[in-house]
Amino acid sequence: MRQRERGGERFVGTLAAQAQPQSHYLTTLGAIVTDDLLEQLDTRLQRLDGAAGKDAIDAAFADCFGSTTSLDEAADRGLKHAVKLALFTRKRQRKQPGAVLQMRELHHEIARRTDEIYLAQEDVPTQQGAWSMHGIFERALRALAKRVAEEMELTFGALKDPVRVVEKAEDDYAANFSDGVAAEACVVDVLRARGICSRPEDLLLTQITLLEPEGVALHVEELSVTVRFEVVRVKSKFGSDRDPTHFRNLLNNLLMTVTCSDGHVLRTSFVELQLHERSILKHNNDSHAHDHYDYFRSLLEGSYDSDLDKFLERTILVRACHRRLPHTTHHASRC
Repeated sequence: MRQRERGGERFVGTLAAQAQPQSHYLTTLGAIVTDDLLEQLDTRLQRLDGAAGKDAIDAAFADCFGSTTSLDEAADRGLKHAVKLALFTRKRQRKQPGAVLQMRELHHEIARRTDEIYLAQEDVPTQQGAWSMHGIFERALRALAKRVAEEMELTFGALKDPVRVVEKAEDDYAANFSDGVAAEACVVDVLRARGICSRPEDLLLTQITLLEPEGVALHVEELSVTVRFEVVRVKSKFGSDRDPTHFRNLLNNLLMTVTCSDGHVLRTSFVELQLHERSILKHNNDSHAHDHYDYFRSLLEGSYDSDLDKFLERTILVRACHRRLPHTTHHASRC
């Protein structure tokens, strides 16, 4: 399961060292997060304590993007990217003690490694003009909801940030293949959405529909295209795939194929669709569970899926033993 470039002839790859990004996504980001700005941010990052977290970095960077009380959409996008980039720079430095790493250089490396991924999401040539895969994805999923579960609420995430794409590739997929294809090709959730169902029956019916042997084909009338979703992988958090938090949901990785009226394939892309039961999702959000996920994902990196359960059990056991020791009871009681 690896993403192909927009023409479909090969897997996405990395640009040459001096090549400039061509995707609209990265060129607009580069206009916000310029080299001069990155040099300023590098200086500020170096002044921060090595243990500084997301909030501290955000506070240190905010005024470089404008008013600290109100940021426009572009500035907010730039700040979020810069904070992710700073955290990733620090993470790289921990892995390469003694190396001098700069945000500016890492920013350009990440752009070269992800440009073809974003190009594959842009300028699909429909009869109604060029459309993004994100726009087609949204319309196709709304057609699916209308067909099988009209009350299902759909939410759509922005395209996955390039820093996170590279970080996920390095942490999770770097050792998966030995054929020279960039690990970023394995990141298949750049386009993602959630379907939130108030009734478990709607969730089940949607999943059954997706699992049809030939997939599910949906006509997007306003664009004169047909979109076919085929399930490539399902992670059922209702069964044995659930993680230690026992947050129940269904995670589908789908192959999305867009064809025009004569059957010609215009574009393919992998997408992610999570299906949630509303009350379970509300409890998860109220518990700030995603903050915990981000923390442990960063801490355990590539071993998150295999080691999280053991890590939590070991931590709980150590804490329980600590509480039972007479000379630590007083201190432990204040924890």
